[in-house]
Amino acid sequence: MWVVFNQNRYNSMVMNIGICNNCGTLIDNATCPSCGVLNRRYVIDINDDNVKWAVRYGYQYRKQSVLHAKDKGTSLHYCLHSASEVLLWIGGAVLSGITWDLLKLGVKKLLAVIKSEGRYESLDKETKEVISDEDKLYEFYEYVEEYQQGFVNISEEEYKYIESEMRADFESEEIAKLGPEKYFRLSRKEMVEVHKMAYEKSEIKIKRIVKRKSMTEPK
Repeated sequence: MWVVFNQNRYNSMVMNIGICNNCGTLIDNATCPSCGVLNRRYVIDINDDNVKWAVRYGYQYRKQSVLHAKDKGTSLHYCLHSASEVLLWIGGAVLSGITWDLLKLGVKKLLAVIKSEGRYESLDKETKEVISDEDKLYEFYEYVEEYQQGFVNISEEEYKYIESEMRADFESEEIAKLGPEKYFRLSRKEMVEVHKMAYEKSEIKIKRIVKRKSMTEPK
């Protein structure tokens, strides 16, 4: 499995770097220079919606949902920053089916490259934690995999928190399509209808993305 960015679309810190599916070496073409294996190529588009959703909702908001569940006295929700290209690349690798052991090897070598190029300090705190701490990387790997499986191994309370963030984002996206000028010219009745439609579309989108089974459904 060769996981690689779409080089033509992104000037990325890790563009054109893949992970050999046999030995975990970072590669820039299909044939691994270390073991000679010919890798099947997967181009990871970091602008792919599912990659973004997997990292944003499967990892970033998943972490917030755990904190929220522990702190019963707050209803505070956070608008989180967009994930870095490095995290999107790792998330895309996980979604492609790479094994934990190979991902671990690949990210370790990627970290060495980033440090050797003097780019480590420019990374945000979240990205540094994931690529520098094996426990954090495994948490990332596990959370993205569980997102892909319909948020398995997550409590209903935690899922509802994530779902509410997805709904807020998707509703905002729908409403933003009108543009501020047109939106603020709407009558009160028209605004209610716009928000109703945005809510309905967000619900359809969430169900299509998540495919989560009810906690009471047989597995």
